[in-house]
Amino acid sequence: MDNFSPREASTYLVLLTLTGALWNRPFVKGEKCGPNIQEKPVVEISSSPESNIFPIGASINLTCKAEPRAQDELQLDRWVNYIRWYDPQGNEVGEKCQQPDRKKRVKKNSCPLVLKNLTVDKFGNYTCQSGNDYPNHCTRKSFNIGIQGAAPKLIGVPRNQSADIGANVTFNCTAIGFPKPIISWIKNSDSSALQSNLSVKFINDSMDDKSIQSQLLLIVGVKMEDFGKYQCKAESVVGKNLSLPAFLTPKGSDDQSPEIVKGPKNQSVPIGSDAIFSCTVNGLPRPTIHWIKDDASHAVQSNTRARVIQGNRTSQLMITGVEMEDYGKYRCIANNSIGRSQSEVAVLRRGRKNGEEASTSQMTSIAVLCASVAAFICLITVLVWHRLRNGGEQCNSLKSRIIKETQTKYDYD
Repeated sequence: MDNFSPREASTYLVLLTLTGALWNRPFVKGEKCGPNIQEKPVVEISSSPESNIFPIGASINLTCKAEPRAQDELQLDRWVNYIRWYDPQGNEVGEKCQQPDRKKRVKKNSCPLVLKNLTVDKFGNYTCQSGNDYPNHCTRKSFNIGIQGAAPKLIGVPRNQSADIGANVTFNCTAIGFPKPIISWIKNSDSSALQSNLSVKFINDSMDDKSIQSQLLLIVGVKMEDFGKYQCKAESVVGKNLSLPAFLTPKGSDDQSPEIVKGPKNQSVPIGSDAIFSCTVNGLPRPTIHWIKDDASHAVQSNTRARVIQGNRTSQLMITGVEMEDYGKYRCIANNSIGRSQSEVAVLRRGRKNGEEASTSQMTSIAVLCASVAAFICLITVLVWHRLRNGGEQCNSLKSRIIKETQTKYDYD
């Protein structure tokens, strides 16, 4: 731009602006509609469902309605002669709707367009064009069908393989979604493990599609440290999807089904405290470990207080700030390509806090003391009553003897 005069620069700027505007306009084949012509139909487009954002695979019905202007209603040659649809590439699509015949003309006309199982290339501007009996006396109106984001879906996943040391190995991963997903790889639950491996190559294949992405993981000259668990992850702004593990094992190795070496134990934990269950397993290929509660895996996965810490052959389930709904039966399950194993049930029960135990102990002591005091008072009362009763009987006996002796003395005198 430094070599242009201000006048030349402004001229080129205008040309670039006009070129950009023309480039972004929907390209439509067919009759050219005069931009300055007033005597042309009025066009409206409606959709069912009433939206312009749809997911891949959706269906939609578009209807184009056309009629003459109010001031042209009395002139039959200005009534709608035809309605024609064009797709985002500018090609005719659907049926061309025309007047039945010149003797039975209708003032208003409509033309439907049915779109089924939308693919990525079918999204964009659909243009309705309607004209009357005069050349170039036509109106165009467009309806844009936008793509609703689709979460990645894995349609090709890595498979278990066995290889000799020094051989080449390829894992494949293919995903579909919109926007087109990005694929990455994870080894032994570590997303960065493959980044520093010079023997690993990633080969992308977009498959000439706007929604499908494929990637090959190539390991050149397999070494002992390359054996393990591999997963691919497809991710976009809409969501992500992680494949099941695929194991790379040495050829001729003695595969072993999972074995629970040490399962979780019963625990008593008060509300608000933390609970930790541990699980240790053996197996080849190395098993994956997951946890279930009350025979339902979603009960653990949906618990925001639960966190699983995976080790080489171990897994820990940590529940932070236990609440009432966390109490129940837990077990760990180990899987590999050979088989499956599960631990015995470990029960998480509600325990008492230290303060509650001390309070209970104090209440017990007070109850024992009260019972002892009551028993002592009762014993004293019985003894006093017994003594008073015996004393009364002795007094009555003495009184009878005195009366008897006195009576005898009087009789003698």
